[in-house]
Amino acid sequence: MKKAALYERAERLYISAQNTFDEIAAMLGVSERTLRTWADEGKWQNKRVKLVAQQESLDERLYNFVTKLMDRAEKDLENPDGQIDVGRLYTITRLVDKLQKAHQYEGTLNTEKTENAKDPSGGVSEETLTKIEKQLSLL
Repeated sequence: MKKAALYERAERLYISAQNTFDEIAAMLGVSERTLRTWADEGKWQNKRVKLVAQQESLDERLYNFVTKLMDRAEKDLENPDGQIDVGRLYTITRLVDKLQKAHQYEGTLNTEKTENAKDPSGGVSEETLTKIEKQLSLL
């Protein structure tokens, strides 16, 4: 593999996949010293920090959005007819599924983050979740 290709792959493994220099060295057959030199020259640590911050920001925004949708669904259930808006229900089910998959993927990149992650249900009670599941079975 050419030096430029090794550099790009090493950078991607360090920044996106959150691999250590030891792991990257073993995968690519490049010395740890070379990797550290490349990382210093390319400011990989700054890029890694920026990427993590962007991911956390997106995660927080999605979490807040799903929480608001769940709150509105709970209010729908409190109405006399107890029906949740079908569009809202569809959006919730799609987003929660996607958030769980994204969360699992992020967990492979950063185990510690997964352990401290927020609950995508937004802290909704078990009773409310049961009502929502009943609504889903009616669709």
